[in-house]
Amino acid sequence: MLGIDEQDVESDATGFAKRYGLTYPSLRDGPGARQKEFGVTGLPETLVIDRRGRIASTDRGPVDDRFFQQKVLPLLKEPA
Repeated sequence: MLGIDEQDVESDATGFAKRYGLTYPSLRDGPGARQKEFGVTGLPETLVIDRRGRIASTDRGPVDDRFFQQKVLPLLKEPA
């Protein structure tokens, strides 16, 4: 799991991570310069990258447990 923060004031992003107890690493892409590379069209957007580095799934908007059960867990079962 890796978060990418963009278009937020850095102190707001850090405060959000602390407030919600986020423990996964988060990178900063301040102005959102990398959005086009991944086809991001809006925020929030979740990209699931498989072990081969390909986009396996995309979800626009907030994600829920069902999304993780259906899109992420199967990928974790694949051999490394």
